[in-house]
Amino acid sequence: MTYEEDYAYMVLMYGDLFKNILSALREKKGKAEFHIPRKYKDVTHKTVEFHNRWFAKETIYYET
Repeated sequence: MTYEEDYAYMVLMYGDLFKNILSALREKKGKAEFHIPRKYKDVTHKTVEFHNRWFAKETIYYET
């Protein structure tokens, strides 16, 4: 799966919540700290996995 396909799938499944969590992770370079309501724990975990898969190796440019 390419980055674009993976991103589109996550947006389709989780919408703005995914984008907001990913944005927080990007701003803090993966070290974002925020309170996670229990009902959002699954999407937060999946977003962190997405972030780590595509951004941990700095293979994709961080937007500024």
